[in-house]
Amino acid sequence: MNAAKLLLPAIALGALVVGCGPSRPVFKGDGYHDPERAYQIISVDGSGALLSPTKWSLTNYENVDGRVGSRKDTAEYAVWQRFDTTGDGNFDSEIRQPLYDVLLVSREGPAKMWLRTEPVPKDKAGLELEALARTYIEVAGKNGTLPAALGKPFKHGGTPWAIREVSAMSATIDGEAAYEITFDYAADEAKLDSDATRARVVASLPGFTTRFGSLQRKTVLLATYTNTVDAFDAGVDDFENLLGRVAFLTHEEVVKSRADELFQCRGTSDEITVNVELADNWTVARAVDKKEGEVVEDAGRTCASVILADAPFRRTDPKSFEVRLTPGPVPVPAGSFERDEPAPPPPPAPAAPAEGEAPAEGEAPAEGEAPAEGVEGAAAPAKTTEAKKKVPAKAPAKPATPPPPPPEPAP
Repeated sequence: MNAAKLLLPAIALGALVVGCGPSRPVFKGDGYHDPERAYQIISVDGSGALLSPTKWSLTNYENVDGRVGSRKDTAEYAVWQRFDTTGDGNFDSEIRQPLYDVLLVSREGPAKMWLRTEPVPKDKAGLELEALARTYIEVAGKNGTLPAALGKPFKHGGTPWAIREVSAMSATIDGEAAYEITFDYAADEAKLDSDATRARVVASLPGFTTRFGSLQRKTVLLATYTNTVDAFDAGVDDFENLLGRVAFLTHEEVVKSRADELFQCRGTSDEITVNVELADNWTVARAVDKKEGEVVEDAGRTCASVILADAPFRRTDPKSFEVRLTPGPVPVPAGSFERDEPAPPPPPAPAAPAEGEAPAEGEAPAEGEAPAEGVEGAAAPAKTTEAKKKVPAKAPAKPATPPPPPPEPAP
């Protein structure tokens, strides 16, 4: 059977799996798992909590007897958003989208922090990361809403905000480039100094995609923290702690996350090798039993493709790879977050010397002033009648020589 024929059943069965397979995030003891994006948020304490539950409440999921239930779908947590799914530049589909992947609200004040993934519209797909982050904030200010939509706005007729940037710098999330912008926003310019909210947005493009039929859209991860200006610094450590436990899954980690299902594809061995090929719009995989080798029935070959057809592989290299699976616990990935501190401001320019005073050593003379003596490479000042010349001190006068005695008189 050639590769072209093998693709047909894999794609068809894969579409079936997408329709009936898991489409909602899963919370386990090791943290948050997103079945549509190749990332995980590692639990802060092994209980599944993302931050201290005594300080922060996970509010965009139902609480079922102390366990995380379904993601909330009310107007406060999800919106209908229009998308161009055909690539012709027109918004042709309206899709129910969650506003947050996870939303954490402080139990002690107005602080909030959340992570959100959003498909990048076609007209913004070519933007560099910094430009994309700045565009997101511009859209938020124009529509007076956070979170905001890079594509068709969530709401119309909102009151625009006044926005003032506080800082901006590069960063990394789990080794992937990110860009961080901190800004204040208020109802108008006059309130920026008295009644503003401070926000920090960290954007990253780690290779996520969103599929619309046969099209794939580049997808951005947007992490946001908001608080009052006075209390903002108090929550920064928790925000960076959360970002430091974001792990972008490698190809191997994605395969291993479905190890329990993939072991259904084995023959008589406790070890299988999964060979995977990634293309823009499909995934082909086959499981090879350690003992039976290539002699695996067609159902076994198709089995891995079905299981991995909707797997959230990031569109990064390599495109072909293999993963060996053996029974046992799957290691928990590790995340990280680092900020590139901004360069210190340049030192202030030295003050110009007072009139008639020579510049300090190594200091450039003021405009129109002659360089001080002894400055390397300085030309000698021209002599003028008003120039003061250094006059050496006079040596003490020598005592006068006594006159010779008068001659003796002749006899």
